[in-house]
Amino acid sequence: MDGKVLNLPWNRKSVQEFQLEAVGGCGSQSTDYRWLSMDTMIASINSQGLIHAKGLGSVVIRAFALTNPKNVDEIKLKTSCPSSIVKIEDFPVEAEVGSYLPVAVTMRTAEGLLYSKCDSFTSLFDWRITDGGIFIETDETINDTFKKNIHGQEVFNHICDMKQFLAVKPGRVTLTASLVIDDSCMLPGSLSHNELSVSWAISAYAPLVVVQAGDGGSHGGYNCETNHMENSGLRQFMNQCQINVLSLVPGSSMRIMLKGGPEPWGSGVEFIERHEVSTNLEEKGMDAPVVTDYAGSEGRIYEIMCRSFGNYTVTFYRGNSIAADNPHPKTEMKSLLIVCDLPSSIALLVDSESSLENIKVAAHSLHDQNHVHQSPVTVVSGRTLRVAAVALDGNSIPFANASSLSVDWMLVDCLGLVHWQGRSLSEAFIDNGRWEEFIILKEDSGQCLLKATVRMLREESWLLSAINLQSFGSAVHGKHILTDAVQLQLVASLRVSPKSLLLYNHLNAKGLLTVIGGSSHVEAFSNDSKVALVLERSASQQSLQVAVAARGLGAALVTVRDVGLISPSEDSALVLVAEVGWVHLLIPEDGSIQVGSFLEIHVQAGDKAGNIFSDSQLELMDIQLNVKDEILEVLQKKGLGTHTESKVSASLIVMRGVSVGVTDIYVSVSSRTGHDVVSEMRKIEVYEPLSLHPEGLVLAPGTQSVVWVDGGPTIGVFKRFGSSNQTVVSVHGLVGMLEANFPGNTSITVQMVTQGGRVVCSAMMDVFVQVPVSMHLNIKGGQLAVGRQMSVFPVGSQEDLFSFYQLCTSYKWTVEDPQVLTLLMPEDSEETNAIDSWTSSASSHSTPKSVSAAFSTVVFGRSSGKTDIAVEFSCHFKSKGGFSSLQSYTAASAIQIVPDPPLALGMAATWLLPPNYISSSLLPQSSETMDISMHGKRSISYTLLQSCKDSARIYLDGTHIRTTEINDMACVKARDRRTGRSEIAVCVRVAEVGKVFVGPSLSSSRKFEISVGAHAVYSIVAQDEIGIAFYEVGDAVDFLAETDRSDVVSVTVLNKDADDLSRNISLHVQALKQGTAMIRLSQVGNTDIVDYLLVDVGASILPRNPVIHVGGHVNFSLAGKGLVSNENAFWWSSNPDVLLVNRQTGEGFAVAPGLSSVTYNSSHVTAYTVVKVIEISSVILKAPKGLLTNVGVPEKGYLFAVKFSDPRGQDVGVVSNEERVSYSCHVDPAYLGLCSGWQDPDDLKTYCVFRPYSPTRLFLTLQGVGKDPGSSLVLGDFKGCTTVKILAEVTGMGETGSAMSAFAGGFEMQDVPQKIYLNPVTNKTKVTLVGSAGAVGVSWTKTEALGIKRISSEREAFGFAGHAIFEVRVIDGGEPFKSTILFHLPTTGQTEEIQVEYDVKEQNKRTLFQQVITAAIVIAVIGILPFLACARIMDLPRRHSGGHVTTDANRSYRPLSQASPGSPASPVENLYSSNFDGQQSVSLSRSPPQPYSDYVSKTIDSTPYFRREGVRRFDPTRTY
Repeated sequence: MDGKVLNLPWNRKSVQEFQLEAVGGCGSQSTDYRWLSMDTMIASINSQGLIHAKGLGSVVIRAFALTNPKNVDEIKLKTSCPSSIVKIEDFPVEAEVGSYLPVAVTMRTAEGLLYSKCDSFTSLFDWRITDGGIFIETDETINDTFKKNIHGQEVFNHICDMKQFLAVKPGRVTLTASLVIDDSCMLPGSLSHNELSVSWAISAYAPLVVVQAGDGGSHGGYNCETNHMENSGLRQFMNQCQINVLSLVPGSSMRIMLKGGPEPWGSGVEFIERHEVSTNLEEKGMDAPVVTDYAGSEGRIYEIMCRSFGNYTVTFYRGNSIAADNPHPKTEMKSLLIVCDLPSSIALLVDSESSLENIKVAAHSLHDQNHVHQSPVTVVSGRTLRVAAVALDGNSIPFANASSLSVDWMLVDCLGLVHWQGRSLSEAFIDNGRWEEFIILKEDSGQCLLKATVRMLREESWLLSAINLQSFGSAVHGKHILTDAVQLQLVASLRVSPKSLLLYNHLNAKGLLTVIGGSSHVEAFSNDSKVALVLERSASQQSLQVAVAARGLGAALVTVRDVGLISPSEDSALVLVAEVGWVHLLIPEDGSIQVGSFLEIHVQAGDKAGNIFSDSQLELMDIQLNVKDEILEVLQKKGLGTHTESKVSASLIVMRGVSVGVTDIYVSVSSRTGHDVVSEMRKIEVYEPLSLHPEGLVLAPGTQSVVWVDGGPTIGVFKRFGSSNQTVVSVHGLVGMLEANFPGNTSITVQMVTQGGRVVCSAMMDVFVQVPVSMHLNIKGGQLAVGRQMSVFPVGSQEDLFSFYQLCTSYKWTVEDPQVLTLLMPEDSEETNAIDSWTSSASSHSTPKSVSAAFSTVVFGRSSGKTDIAVEFSCHFKSKGGFSSLQSYTAASAIQIVPDPPLALGMAATWLLPPNYISSSLLPQSSETMDISMHGKRSISYTLLQSCKDSARIYLDGTHIRTTEINDMACVKARDRRTGRSEIAVCVRVAEVGKVFVGPSLSSSRKFEISVGAHAVYSIVAQDEIGIAFYEVGDAVDFLAETDRSDVVSVTVLNKDADDLSRNISLHVQALKQGTAMIRLSQVGNTDIVDYLLVDVGASILPRNPVIHVGGHVNFSLAGKGLVSNENAFWWSSNPDVLLVNRQTGEGFAVAPGLSSVTYNSSHVTAYTVVKVIEISSVILKAPKGLLTNVGVPEKGYLFAVKFSDPRGQDVGVVSNEERVSYSCHVDPAYLGLCSGWQDPDDLKTYCVFRPYSPTRLFLTLQGVGKDPGSSLVLGDFKGCTTVKILAEVTGMGETGSAMSAFAGGFEMQDVPQKIYLNPVTNKTKVTLVGSAGAVGVSWTKTEALGIKRISSEREAFGFAGHAIFEVRVIDGGEPFKSTILFHLPTTGQTEEIQVEYDVKEQNKRTLFQQVITAAIVIAVIGILPFLACARIMDLPRRHSGGHVTTDANRSYRPLSQASPGSPASPVENLYSSNFDGQQSVSLSRSPPQPYSDYVSKTIDSTPYFRREGVRRFDPTRTY
């Protein structure tokens, strides 16, 4: 047998076969031997010697000669899983487009050996290509003969799979062959997947061709534009410029280049591109063409020059050298025939390019005996004409280049018609030798002869030296003179305008075509009279017009022919008849108008193809204008229809702005098909006149202010600011930021500019810059009532706070008599005790560039009298322009404090209203309970109490109060018509607004902080002349809010809050960006009534103004909308000796007592807060006096006073509302109640507040725990007494303090009413107490008739979480009685009462009821027996012992869900599902909760004439 070791692959999906052959042993064929496999589980072999691989492993295959069994041979067979896939290297990797590329793969074992055969795996391989558009897999089979002949039998045996791909387009891709091996072939942990693959690159290339790269059109040859490759693609470029023969005149040359062929394979692989020149002549002395090459932008360029006559062949080669991944590279060859000869004829080209098509037409034109074209060439006069000559061989094939020959040009009989470009008008002959010339045609008609003649050799030295003169001379000797001539016919151009005419599909639609040029003899006709019909012609001095009418939808070509010329010329126009396909509104780019101004809008319509109808066609259309809102008025204009009726008959619409707003407009056209064509929706804005604010602005040098714009358009425009004097005030062009530089005045302008640069509108305001001379205080009338407040601030003679507040500091406010007038301190002032003066000054923790809040103060009237108030401050007026001045000011004024009148008891019931005002619905017409009794009528009536009805100045209008312009006072009497009661409801006083205060009520601060993006609302309080606030002012008084930094905040005054019924006025501030802004609120028309507010906008640092102890930590964070992280941001402490702050994280560590500001800085945000560090050495708690209990707990809980002291013993815990020590409180034991920290807002003292749990909650939480009397530490002693410990701990420090107090638990009755009803049937009940029930004593009246005893054990009542059950039983029920049961707890003094009422009449009622029931039952049994069973089941009475109880309405039911999670669930279940006797109910009945049952019982008892009998007596829940 051939070979001794055989390798075959194995896979479950296929069986590999292999044919063995044996020789010798007297055998001639396989059946002459006996074949044997030593392990058929691995491989089997049949009688023909065909092996089948069945499993993995090794096996020995033996062959025995049949004639001699001892003559045996064997071969070892190994079956294994493939380890890798290998590409067959004998196949190429390059293929020409249109050819096939065969590829093949084989496999190797783990030892790297090739398999002897693996063709069974053919169907298991997967072939993939990265780009399927370059190669496509084909179904063409590769015959075995091709495989064997090309690659040999050895290679063929090892092929596992073979494919054939068709090269479609040039490119290079990666080919991948993959195989999924059997799962059993994978070793544990050896592979992450079971796929084998191999990849390699294959390439497709275009056929190698030679293309002409040079232009011969100007040198007696033809054109082949290389830009065709970009416009039309490579294939079209090759078809046009591909050449196999290149004809040249000796001495001329042409550039060629190669296209297609193999592309460079890669770096490190040599790319071969070479050429060879061979000659077909045997004569000696002939010089071969010169071929030179150089690199061009698109590849290598070859320039070929002929030096002698003859035919030559240039062969080009292109390919790659052998590479590792390209062992069989392709090399393509292309031959080019070079013909060096003289032309046999020439051809003239007139007004056409030197393309091969045009040359072919000219070469085959008929000539007369004088070599003149028989047909003249008609050209249009009035332009420049190109003429060129082309050299042709004997077959009329053009040369590529004939530049070595010279051409003479001549014009015959052309004077006055044409002349050579660049020559004089009379010069007719040119002998410059060029093959291309240009002639200028005048605006005239006529004929002219053009002639070209070739002279043999141009007399340039380089030509004489480059060619073989001997061969050239002998060749020229046999050639005749070459010439060609053509007759030019000049005519005036005939033009039709427009070239396209669009008509509306309407019977009256007409259009005009204008004929320009030509003679007066013209004919016009349409190629489709069903679409367009030519009506008539009308002539004028300059042109001729042809009328065309529409007849139907479609397109027609109207041709106008000039029959008056020798060679008739014609022109045509396309006439389209169409329906409306679209309609547009042509609106100016801004699309906005001012109120009262006009706007012109044009309408444009067209067909679906985009063509536009003319205005004459629009008049035939039914165009409707639609305006969404009535803010525009459509007017009438000449030539237009009535626009007010919304019908537009032409393309122009004129509109006038009526009111402010934005609306949408559009037009629609009803087509003949019934469908409406609607234009796009366009927005039109009507705006108020543009104005600048704040008006009358006066600034001090160095002050910055941002003006804001009111009115003007908002859509599609931007603002542009300017200053008439930049030296006085400079302005930022886009923002409107003003900077006052030097004293003087200037004009500030703002323009609303469109994106195209058009100014829509503008406004102007005057700004004055000056240094204030003196200051005085604005005290708003000089009077203030006792108990009222108002703000006071300094102003100049012409200046207000806008002018100077940014530049002034060191305010010092003083009051002469603090008993009369008090200064309310701002929250951020360090002077916490001063009432007669306070000073603002910079400190170590002040933030740089912060504006002082002391520009204004709030005063409070204390008592009657008159006193002076004064302020001192300094201002540094310093501008960037160089101006600097330091000024100090003092302002003082007297304020009269007006006392309240004696017995002014009605002031609290007096409403202050403005004159000429209608109030909101202030007078209610009915009470909540009157509506039903009065059947919907009003039950409350009001009358006005005035001295004389005729002189009434205050009126009642339903629920409204109406005032007049006269200040007066009146009272309103209310009468309840249902009861007849009358009372004074309210009094009304009318007064003028004399003051205004903006900000939180009773707030002393004039500076507020807002985060970026936040929205803040501040109350606006209108006051009379002495500071009394108006009840409401509504829209009777208008206020204007202005700010000097409109870029920082936007301000708005709203007369209503969120609900429409309110008349409250509020100032809404929207924070836009970081900065400080002053807000001025003034009454419209009265600028003396004014108030100011300073808003500091920035990102807030949390926590705000914290107080921390030495050694404590705090994590600062940034809060605010629209904030972004910044890598360059950092945290900073102004006093590191007091507080250290991590620059990156913002974590603070308190080092020593003191103040420090913490600042966050980034490129866009700066925020700060002030930190106070205190040193706490001790925490002291003081327990409240008396015994603590859990019944009757104070509303605020038990307050344990907490005091934080420093090492010197000073209190450091009381700071302010915003600054407090962070601490936590705890209670021990924790199950007694809750404990938390609290600071009293009035005296700012700190406490630990203890709120003990109720007895019921303690019972539910702790029942069953600590019932042993010795366990007093858990539940207290038998009387429920124990001690409680309250602890306070400083956060993060560990310093704690504690206080202990005695605690005695109380008791509560569980679900027991205050009154119990008993009768002879129900003569006993139970009362359950929880809490300290063991120490509760019981006493009662009527002891001879009523008895009470404890029926629960003493152990169950132990401690403050126990319970006791008492039985209440009637002893003597002969007579009715009433008794009072009193439960008393001596330790706390707690007592609880229960009333008991016994009635003996219930027995008689019950007897009568039983008789009636007995009779009813007998009737039911006889008549309706089936229903008896159902009724009996539903009305079956439940077990119910004890007295019937009713719930007191004043007693609240405590939900049991408050029990701790650890408490057992049984108490809750007992309350809801247990019987009164305390036994657990086994049934799962759906009985309602006890509170609901008590409510039903009480309702039944209080219902008149209702008798509870039968089941209802025992179960009050069955009240259906």
